[in-house]
Amino acid sequence: VTVVVGEPVSFNDVRAICTGVTTTITPIADYATYSWDNGDGTDVISTQKSIVVSEANTYRLTATDTLGCESSQSVVLNVVPNPVVDLGEDRNICYGDTIVFDAGAGFMKYNWSATRDFETAETDQTFIADTILMQTIQGLGNERKLSVEVHDKFGCSNSDTVVLTFHSRPTITFGEGGLYCGEEESVAPTFTVSGVAPFRFTYTDGIEQFTEDFSGKTFTPTAPGIGEYTYRMNALEDAYCSADTTSQTTIVKVVALPTVELGADTTLCYGESFTLNVHNDGATYSWLPLRDGVHAELKESYLVDTAIVNHNFPISN
Repeated sequence: VTVVVGEPVSFNDVRAICTGVTTTITPIADYATYSWDNGDGTDVISTQKSIVVSEANTYRLTATDTLGCESSQSVVLNVVPNPVVDLGEDRNICYGDTIVFDAGAGFMKYNWSATRDFETAETDQTFIADTILMQTIQGLGNERKLSVEVHDKFGCSNSDTVVLTFHSRPTITFGEGGLYCGEEESVAPTFTVSGVAPFRFTYTDGIEQFTEDFSGKTFTPTAPGIGEYTYRMNALEDAYCSADTTSQTTIVKVVALPTVELGADTTLCYGESFTLNVHNDGATYSWLPLRDGVHAELKESYLVDTAIVNHNFPISN
């Protein structure tokens, strides 16, 4: 009697995989037939030598060799959850600012998709997004994707991506100041801004501070009263960024209109004359009508000579 001992089933070393990964379980030796099930002898899932699996389970192989000997062995496959990494929401970032992104502690390896110096890979837990350095070296446009891949102690990995949208800071140009008369409509400077609306502009006229919200590209403050005003920006914000500080100022001086009083209406007989007087310190004068039809009267008094006026400008009553 010859006793034949079958080759026991043994497997390649597969005990755990990461979520979302497939693995192949293969017996080390070759057999004539193979029957894989879920560990209970029922529900045959394959009759091939190897099976490709991705779910945690107990997988049993019943193998028969060429001599008809049968052997069974099971392997328990565990599925390890992938690490969790979260860089947060997509971000708007203003030129000149920096943002620190943190991929979280406890991982064995970090790989960032962007490099700040364009030479060495960033493998730290944190990444500093420096807008000036990133745009200067890498020639970035308005958007930039930033990704990180982390690896845990089991060799499992996961990644996350954020989109950085770069924005220029708003700027402002002060309108010209100057001397304005009190009844003119535009007695305040117009400010012109660049950026993304809406805007919030905080300014002072040297006496009070004001905050105005507007959506256009220009803004004109409310006309002030009589006095001298020095306009200066305290803050300017657009939809995303705040402006750099500026030393620009505009000085506006608003003066009252000169007063003119010629008195009551007067009736003159032909041949009579009458002197009109008006006086205002520092003022200049220009009378109408011209008495000789040519030379303007620029004095503070005006001689109404009915004969001359009627000769040059025929008049009715």
